[in-house]
Amino acid sequence: KMIGTPTDIPAVMAAPAVNGTPKQTAGQTKTAKVTGGRLNVRTGPGRENPAIMQLKNGEQVEIIADHGEWAEINYKRHGYVMKQFLTEV
Repeated sequence: KMIGTPTDIPAVMAAPAVNGTPKQTAGQTKTAKVTGGRLNVRTGPGRENPAIMQLKNGEQVEIIADHGEWAEINYKRHGYVMKQFLTEV
């Protein structure tokens, strides 16, 4: 028998909790809107990464993953934004 076959791997694994709040797991998405003016969308989670576009106040994005202070999003293209400027809807 082969070790590590798909039947040996759980279909869904719980993500670790951070500050008592579970992180999103793969396949879960949330919708959020931009608050506080224009928001830079970057190529990676960090201000050192270049901005690839800007979002306007009120625009809605799909959050696909949590990266600490940053959210990985889809909105016309893939990128990262600071979570403090998003409000879940």
